[in-house]
Amino acid sequence: MPRISVVLPVYNHAAYVEQTLHSLFAQDYRDIHIVAVDDGSTDDSVEILNRYSSRIQILKIGHQGPAAARNRALAASDSEFVAFMDADDLSAPDRLRVQVERLEREGLDLVASALSFIDSSGRPLEGEWRCPPGIGANYWPALLDRNWIGTPSVLLRRRALESCGVFDERFTHAEDYDLWLRIGGSHRLGYIDRPLIQCRRHAGNTSIDIASHQRFESLALGKVDVGAARGAFARLYEDPERRDEAWVWFLLRSGSPDFEEELGLALQRHPTSHSLHFARGVAQHDCGEEGVLLDERGHAGNRAVDLLGRRAGPGGDGLQAFGGAAEHAAQERPVKVFLALEVVVDHRLVDLGAAGDAIDAGAGEAARRELEGGGGEDEVRGDARRAGHRN
Repeated sequence: MPRISVVLPVYNHAAYVEQTLHSLFAQDYRDIHIVAVDDGSTDDSVEILNRYSSRIQILKIGHQGPAAARNRALAASDSEFVAFMDADDLSAPDRLRVQVERLEREGLDLVASALSFIDSSGRPLEGEWRCPPGIGANYWPALLDRNWIGTPSVLLRRRALESCGVFDERFTHAEDYDLWLRIGGSHRLGYIDRPLIQCRRHAGNTSIDIASHQRFESLALGKVDVGAARGAFARLYEDPERRDEAWVWFLLRSGSPDFEEELGLALQRHPTSHSLHFARGVAQHDCGEEGVLLDERGHAGNRAVDLLGRRAGPGGDGLQAFGGAAEHAAQERPVKVFLALEVVVDHRLVDLGAAGDAIDAGAGEAARRELEGGGGEDEVRGDARRAGHRN
């Protein structure tokens, strides 16, 4: 068995999967085996895969989603290392070699890289998906704060899966985040600050069910030991206010019953924290206390812009398109604008379609006009990507 198995789930990506395969065939690390799993495609994906049956292993299942497809490939292979790839993305020719070298040199169990973006035609798009800067080796604590790991950039040791389990097939969203959280809690993570993957953005991958994503992200975070999480934030943030903010947001996002008490204590220590007030507002909205939030949030647009700048990390200033939408629409429905912006940053929903739909749902056509007037769809997409990534 080759040293690396490349796991490639395929679902209705006939337009792109051949390019993806060629980017894998071009790897300068040759000891690899590609396992492609057709997840019940209804287009010509299977026919394209069959053209390369002498070079790849092809498995076919009924449509069950990416978690099941990846697990099927894992079960059909027994290599020392596993690399993940998506059927519409492209891999740099030295990706696997660079990752294996880093993994072995530093004794890591999982390594991910930065990603760049291309459109449906392969043209470069603005923005890159990177690990937050300034975190040192605190990769797992940073992962609790935001999922910085792009699945098609991952190479890991199989023993990490044997220890922590595979993808949870009950998850229809955030199944990758759930697995990275489990592995990172007990294994060594690493990061290569260079885009080794070109992540393709196109009409077929911009539709995200926000509510489902939030629900499954909450379930993933709910599996994390709260004591370990609190200790992780203490290592990640020296500033007490930022540490408390991260801790409170973790409790909110994980659905912890301790959220209300911990929020109250944090607000006593940091009464002017916009982030903590935002967390309280989102919780109140979820509980149907919208009126309280409207009274307390006041200048929603300006505070949303400020919060985005603080939480987005590098490139946060590029989110002015969303900030403008919030500012323009704040007088109508500040609650919904805040929620839309929050999911953009903290729930990885940075596609224009998903974010725009979320804002439009609560803030009306004014938000759409502001988004469309912010420099065009591609510019807004590029700006947004600096704060997070796709599902």
